[in-house]
Amino acid sequence: MITLKRLSSENFSCSEWDDYVFHSDNGTLFQTKRFLSYHEENRFPDHSIGFFKKEKLVALFPATIVETPMQKILFSHPGASWGGFVNDKPLNSKDAAEISKLLVNYATELS
Repeated sequence: MITLKRLSSENFSCSEWDDYVFHSDNGTLFQTKRFLSYHEENRFPDHSIGFFKKEKLVALFPATIVETPMQKILFSHPGASWGGFVNDKPLNSKDAAEISKLLVNYATELS
């Protein structure tokens, strides 16, 4: 079973984040906190998400929230230059489907 957790500097440090990205299967410097912090503060309010299996991080989703008068919209982080999940090793289809479903449900609840 995979669980979703919103990540913040209080529960996941910048160094942990960057280390995960640099040792991931598909991450680039564009998903590191060091790169994302290049943007002026609050330009892209961080709303990043971690996906955990047996309390081990298996995927990151660098994200931000854009609020309109009618809704909140979860976006793959626009400051990252390219978006999507960052995972430490290739995901099997079952885990990928579960992560996708969790993200869709989470985003739907936000709006």
